[in-house]
Amino acid sequence: MALNNFANLKSSIANWLGRSDLTNEITDFVALAEQDFNSKLANTGYNKMINLATLSVNDEIEALPSGFLGVASIYIDGSKKNALQYVSPETAFSMYGGSLVGQPEVYTIIGDNIHFYPMPDSTYSVKMYYYKKFDTLVNDTDTND
Repeated sequence: MALNNFANLKSSIANWLGRSDLTNEITDFVALAEQDFNSKLANTGYNKMINLATLSVNDEIEALPSGFLGVASIYIDGSKKNALQYVSPETAFSMYGGSLVGQPEVYTIIGDNIHFYPMPDSTYSVKMYYYKKFDTLVNDTDTND
């Protein structure tokens, strides 16, 4: 059987299990496996998970892209590409305290947002290569190609 979509995957799992009492739990099994794959593959630097986001940064806080798992690389895109360094939230607050403005040098992540310090003094084009989780299989015709 070809495992080319979610319906065929569920059918194959059901056949492999050989237990009809677990048929309703197969979707949960797949969701748990997806979560495990996402975390393990992102931690190994699996390149198919890397996506590019171009951010127009003119404020301290920007929303992270959907499916964000972690930063692979981030820099200000200009005539000279300036890499941004990650710092912990505590370090960012103690170093910059919200009162300094200028070209961002560091970033931190809090919840679903990325914070830039010092606070931008103008609009900067920021390129961020990030690990994105695989799309969740929901419908029987879904694939992860």
